Amino acid sequence: DVGLPTPPMPGQGKVPLSLIAILTPLIFAGVMFAVMRSPQFLMFGLLTPVIGIGNAIDAKRRGRRSDRGESERFRRELSEFRGRLAALAEDERRRMQRAYPDPAEIMRRVELPSTALWERRPVHPDFLRLRAGVGDVPWTPPVAPSGRADAPEELAAALAESEDLRGAPVPVDLAAGGVVGIVGDRAAALSLARCLVCQAVALHGPADLPMMILSSAE
Repeated sequence: DVGLPTPPMPGQGKVPLSLIAILTPLIFAGVMFAVMRSPQFLMFGLLTPVIGIGNAIDAKRRGRRSDRGESERFRRELSEFRGRLAALAEDERRRMQRAYPDPAEIMRRVELPSTALWERRPVHPDFLRLRAGVGDVPWTPPVAPSGRADAPEELAAALAESEDLRGAPVPVDLAAGGVVGIVGDRAAALSLARCLVCQAVALHGPADLPMMILSSAE
């Protein structure tokens, strides 16, 4: 399965400014000045908050740089993820084209003849699975679950774009004794019906698929 890119994790380099860390030295310095009457304690007390504020500003700058790095990493991984999905979709499209040959390939097998003639038997998973045309076919890409419910919109969009195989063979499964009704333009409907019959005859032997055609004189 293809692993999902890790969403950006902002705020990794940020350190919050602690009021306790600022106020405690000031209070301690005030107490020591009141007891010892030494201005050095006030100087040290004031220096500590300045250092803390400086560290907080530097941490904020590092946090912004870390956030930019996380965003760039996610965009890079998302681009690679889209590329892997596109490659997998193309592999699946080619597999379906082999599993559901087009009319030209069917005629080639009949005319040669080919060893692929009558190749499908009732025990095979592709028995009586025919090609009705070309279109968008639902597809679930092999993506490993992320375990996160807060997926970024870009990632959700990439997955949504891969839910259909565009320009893939549209299968029709008749293995369970189903019925196919063809509606629409008469010439196109008759062409599709002839195509389905030719596929059934070429891919399945007469011992496994006896066939009878009932039609009008037209």
